[in-house]
Amino acid sequence: MFDPPFYHFLRNIMPSVIKRNGSREPFDLSKIEKVFNLASFGYPKCSFVDLTESFKNNIVDGITTKDITAMMVKTCIDLVTVENIDWEHIAARIKLYDYYKNTEYTYDTKSYVSLVRDMIASGNYSKRFNEYSDEELAYAANHIDPLLDTEYRYTTIHSLTKRYLKK
Repeated sequence: MFDPPFYHFLRNIMPSVIKRNGSREPFDLSKIEKVFNLASFGYPKCSFVDLTESFKNNIVDGITTKDITAMMVKTCIDLVTVENIDWEHIAARIKLYDYYKNTEYTYDTKSYVSLVRDMIASGNYSKRFNEYSDEELAYAANHIDPLLDTEYRYTTIHSLTKRYLKK
């Protein structure tokens, strides 16, 4: 449910958003709420109203979806307290969803095998991975549980991405 003061605030300024592909569209709070609801599943102490109240003054015309995502993550981190550390998990999930959205690979067995082969060819993975057949890689892919990614805290996601992801 929209926070009425925030919704009223948005209606008065009527901002537009610049999407990743460069197109513009009207700001749609329900899209942020959808991401929040997905990321906050299992954390009932965290509310969408608290999130929007903390960043509403930063919504300006022409804001990018990348900036909105970064703002959501930062706001979640800022909302962490001793009494409620759940915001850190929500920040991690939002950051993960952003990484997933920016990758060219979808997760399934065939994509995993293709990803490993592409990474070997580009020099990002050791040629030693060529020792594994496509069937062995597919077997490994079937044992990966992407839902486990949602259990990481933000500090872990941040550290892993800084160390192991290419820019």
